[in-house]
Amino acid sequence: MNSNFPIAVSFVYGSDDWTRIVDRDYAKECIVANKHVDSQFFVVPDSDHNMHMDNPQALANTIINALLDLHLPVLTLKEQEIEFKEYIKNAEPGKELTLE
Repeated sequence: MNSNFPIAVSFVYGSDDWTRIVDRDYAKECIVANKHVDSQFFVVPDSDHNMHMDNPQALANTIINALLDLHLPVLTLKEQEIEFKEYIKNAEPGKELTLE
């Protein structure tokens, strides 16, 4: 990557993404070479190259966090399952479940 590239860049990979092996984490080299401090490298847990199918919640939260500077949790699938079970357990019987 040209170190004078005029904008910040971000890369998002799955934790088990086959392309990271093939390109030998070239994206990390691009981040280091880019002079913009806002350039970033993200890893979505429990996913391969199809992050949108493997762990859509973590991918969505990763993108939202990066764009809006939020701190939504980027959870593994097991952590999401535990969180969901806890939510259901604490729900009031007969009350409609809503997202917070």
